[in-house]
Amino acid sequence: MTDTKKKPPFPTLPLYAVGALLAFTIMVVIAARLGGIEPTFKTDAEVVQTREILLKDLPGGGISVQDATTGAVIDEIPPGANGFIRVAMRSIARQRRLNKVGLEPPVRLVALSDNSVMLEDPSTGLRINLRAFGEGNARSIAYLISEKGKSQ
Repeated sequence: MTDTKKKPPFPTLPLYAVGALLAFTIMVVIAARLGGIEPTFKTDAEVVQTREILLKDLPGGGISVQDATTGAVIDEIPPGANGFIRVAMRSIARQRRLNKVGLEPPVRLVALSDNSVMLEDPSTGLRINLRAFGEGNARSIAYLISEKGKSQ
């Protein structure tokens, strides 16, 4: 004798709920786009301070951060330290490769009145609000705006 128990069918209520959520999400996005809402970051904060910097690879894997106007070394980041600056530098380098821009033009750090910091690359139009990556990561780059430089 064989035991032929039927498996209960998959409950349809979760499937309908997921489908309804997906349809609602699509309708909200369509309504927002048709209503003129742009999915970009905008802030009313005023620029408090800016600094143009040069990021250069050092032999052995370190990074030299220099003031673009004075040439003063702001900081030298040893290999394995401050990974967020490394990630930001790689994303800038990638954008520059895609736009066929060399590594020579400086990038700009911008401190805003709402205590956020932007990393801008005028040569590619790339703008990164560092607050989006968490306060700790933003602070790991924000200190470079006010540093006087090691060689001064």
